[in-house]
Amino acid sequence: MYILGNEKVTDVKKNNKYQKGLFKISGFLFKKQEVILFGVFILAILFSFYRSKDRLEQLNKLLSNKFFMMSLFAIVCFSVFTLYLNKPSEEDKQYEKMATATKHAIIGFTIGILHHFEFNAAPFWIIWLTSYYLNFDE
Repeated sequence: MYILGNEKVTDVKKNNKYQKGLFKISGFLFKKQEVILFGVFILAILFSFYRSKDRLEQLNKLLSNKFFMMSLFAIVCFSVFTLYLNKPSEEDKQYEKMATATKHAIIGFTIGILHHFEFNAAPFWIIWLTSYYLNFDE
């Protein structure tokens, strides 16, 4: 087999079986601890919406705003294209920069939405969880 770095391709496959996770999407392995922590965070946010009539009214107002919905649609389309549909070449540094910038922008947008609903501590946890578990070194 061809050599990839210093290891053979078959050796890489053997090493990957030690990296167990719940599931894998686009080359990213989701581990049990990560899924549980992100799930608890999302459930806490949903429970907060359930308990607060004001936040539900704010959500309805935001979702009925046509400009916001068009902007959200554009953000989702751009992010999906950038992260999943844009096929990089072998050593495309530009793609890596674009993917990292898109991920950071998604986090920023999420923090902005959380601020709109007055979740004061949630941005801290979003940044901590994504930095730690998604290995954002930059």
